[in-house]
Amino acid sequence: MDEIEKLLNKTSRVDRERLRAVMKAISAGELRGLNIKRLTNSNLFRVRVGDFRVIFTFNNEHRPILLKVRGRNEGTYRGL
Repeated sequence: MDEIEKLLNKTSRVDRERLRAVMKAISAGELRGLNIKRLTNSNLFRVRVGDFRVIFTFNNEHRPILLKVRGRNEGTYRGL
């Protein structure tokens, strides 16, 4: 089981559904209406979903690539 699935299994049903909807939208390239911010000094972006952050980047064809889902705390953006 990968890291994202482990996190999703630990979250509430409501948060899990919201996170899956955002991840599906990112994977489909439907980024309008999402709370997207570019991370400082990197090619990474984040979408805020309640207390969680969905982190992604773009490939050479400018298609979004999902990287991580993390709960918001002091270490959220470390090691990316």
